Amino acid sequence: KEFIIVFTRSTRCNHCGYSYCMSCADHQALMPRRGTASGYDQVHVCAFCIEFLDITASSKTRLKTLQLSKFRRYVDAYSIPVKGPIDKNDLVDAIIAARVHSLLT
Repeated sequence: KEFIIVFTRSTRCNHCGYSYCMSCADHQALMPRRGTASGYDQVHVCAFCIEFLDITASSKTRLKTLQLSKFRRYVDAYSIPVKGPIDKNDLVDAIIAARVHSLLT
């Protein structure tokens, strides 16, 4: 969707930091508070990031139901190391391992 800043009100995604039109950044997610305060705030995120945040928060059982193409985009976006020929279970295991080793920030 084309974004024209002169005619459209923009909203900043609180995950990736890019500006989007209001309809593209109309999703909300719980994100950790910045600074010394603890807890989470509900903030606006873009459609691209909400998909990744959903994958990050999903259980292993839920991950196995997702499409392989979503895993490939996710692994590429977060630079998760995956070696050799892979199938869906290999990608699920790589994502779970990345959570344990804190690669997802």
